[in-house]
Amino acid sequence: MSERVFVDTNVLMNARDGRDSGKRERTASRLLAPGSAERACINLQVVNELTNWILRDERSRSIDDIREELAALRVWGEKPITDDEVETAWAVRQSLGYTRGSIACCSPPQTMLDAVSS
Repeated sequence: MSERVFVDTNVLMNARDGRDSGKRERTASRLLAPGSAERACINLQVVNELTNWILRDERSRSIDDIREELAALRVWGEKPITDDEVETAWAVRQSLGYTRGSIACCSPPQTMLDAVSS
């Protein structure tokens, strides 16, 4: 099995950013690349954060349309993160030298660098 890649909320928001078409196209092309759907994973927090963002920033969309989109994302996961995943995320964060922000992993624990590398 290929490495799993955690897709954070900001990646999903970048893929729909109407202000920066270059960022939107680059992000969307990575998410839609062959094999990406099988490798991607999200968690319940991502689903909740994206829901809030869509409801706030895409007010013209119907609730049914929003629910359909979010249901499609659930194939990538919708469970809360586990204590083991949190500990792995802290270890990855420290090993990569992050000083601000957050980083998370999914099972099996792997880095999320593939999702955002350019």
